Amino acid sequence: MCSYCGCRAIGPIRDLTLEHVEIRNLMGEVRRAVERDDLDAAVEHLTALLPVLTAHDAVEELSIYRSMERVPEQSEKVGTLFDEHDDLVGILERAMRHIRRSGPESVDWPEVLDGFSMLWEHIDHEENGLFPAAAIALENEDWELAEEIRAAVADGRIRTRQY
Repeated sequence: MCSYCGCRAIGPIRDLTLEHVEIRNLMGEVRRAVERDDLDAAVEHLTALLPVLTAHDAVEELSIYRSMERVPEQSEKVGTLFDEHDDLVGILERAMRHIRRSGPESVDWPEVLDGFSMLWEHIDHEENGLFPAAAIALENEDWELAEEIRAAVADGRIRTRQY
């Protein structure tokens, strides 16, 4: 994580960055469980990751990403970030479907771990590119929207993806 621009002093970026730490830690727990062939623990950690990830993605997609789409230099990058969210959702939906139908042994764990590698890079692109750019480009109304979206997700007014 960067510490050079001060963007983490902005509440929504601070909150998203703190969630990135939690997401990375949970991805690491899943990876270590898979590597030691403890698939029950992998499922437990994956199940803990999903609500954090879905709430986090909702805040990004409904506020920061939407606001940054208005910035011409960032619109293509934002499109890529949306696509990466979609790609990871597909991987996690398949994994959870396999878990429910046939158990953790039927999950394509290498695909899940590859998805996590992509997510790790995705987070780096946000923290070292999009978030510093947002700190410069966005207005108070954009940050207020991000806080409103976070509150609406937290109290259930905005429903997040269910796996």
